Amino acid sequence: MKYFKCFSKILLLWSIVFLCACSSGTIYDKSIKVSKDGWYKNDMARFDLSINDSLETYDYYLNIRHTVDYRYSNLFVFF
Repeated sequence: MKYFKCFSKILLLWSIVFLCACSSGTIYDKSIKVSKDGWYKNDMARFDLSINDSLETYDYYLNIRHTVDYRYSNLFVFF
């Protein structure tokens, strides 16, 4: 019986953590597919979004996927 009470408390705690972690605050998500010919230096990826609250702080993430065939080690990103 003691084991069951402890297990149920742990299960309840993990359920609360799991449900809180599932909320998504994502306001923008977009991917651009690059052709097999590659990405040329004059090509530009542009992502436009509107921010309604300029006083709010936001986290942003830039995900870049590439293979071992990527020849260049320098990647310059300007925000």
